[in-house]
Amino acid sequence: MKCKVLAQRLGCYYYHRDPEDSNTHFLAQREVGFQAWLGGETPYIVATAALGTGIDVPGITHVIHLEAPHSIIDYAQEAGRAGRGGERVVAIVVIEEKD
Repeated sequence: MKCKVLAQRLGCYYYHRDPEDSNTHFLAQREVGFQAWLGGETPYIVATAALGTGIDVPGITHVIHLEAPHSIIDYAQEAGRAGRGGERVVAIVVIEEKD
């Protein structure tokens, strides 16, 4: 739920996979946010790794992790969602001492 809370604080859309939010309304809302982001209506989206699966979107220049990825491979795959069009990329990991 960190994803949803952060998106609400930032006033933007979010995209995550949560078994508790598998109802039709949630899925429709998630798709609206995703399409708004893809269409350039919103410059950013707060997302979990669920968004990265099978996504190839040019124009992504920043990936910010708010917790440490599970592995270096996960980090490389998630950060690698940016720069698909040859753009310069900024990838940041924000960690706490507990991470």
